[in-house]
Amino acid sequence: MNIGIVGGSFDPVHTAHLILAETFAEQYELDICFIVPAAVSPFKNKTNASDDARLDMLRLAFAGNARFVVDDREIRRGGTSYTIDTLYEYYAEFLDDKIYLLLGSDAAAGFTNWRQWTKILSLARVCMALRPLVKSDGLSIGSDEVFYSDEQEEGSPVYVAIAKFSSMLSSLGVPDSNLPLPVAAPLIEISSTDIRQRIADARSIRYLVPESVRNYILDNRLYKK
Repeated sequence: MNIGIVGGSFDPVHTAHLILAETFAEQYELDICFIVPAAVSPFKNKTNASDDARLDMLRLAFAGNARFVVDDREIRRGGTSYTIDTLYEYYAEFLDDKIYLLLGSDAAAGFTNWRQWTKILSLARVCMALRPLVKSDGLSIGSDEVFYSDEQEEGSPVYVAIAKFSSMLSSLGVPDSNLPLPVAAPLIEISSTDIRQRIADARSIRYLVPESVRNYILDNRLYKK
């Protein structure tokens, strides 16, 4: 089987998360795709919504799509959620299967600071998609600048990003078989940060999140000032 993993804070889950996850699952013919909310991200502040609320919203968002499974293992484990710890668990459970890990290009900027990042590349095939926090004029990865241009031969900014990121990893000794693969998802400029701010400002979030999630947020008065 092909197993997918999509991690994040999901505070809250939004429409771009869903489109990216669906594109990832379709492109790599995933049999199961696990959606894994972090307990505490190593790179972000504490979440605004409770663990239970984030799980509820994810289950509402992915309801009716049997390929996706909301997995609360990082929340149950507690503490800081390190990707490598989760990958070791999945690897033990799916020894005979292929594991794909979705990584946003915003996370790629600091990937070599992740715990056991080389081991991550050997346990799973990392797949990379563009995220809104990536500026069109460049992204710093270590000492390099990754520039995106529609004039590139590949015809898509994500392939330019992949090429530059892969080149950097290769220079650090990563074998070709462990280099990241592209996810050709559309770049949709929706962020959880902006959604929380819109709610705090009493502005609409309609269509930025699934309607079931919007109703849950309103009913539970989440992200209010």
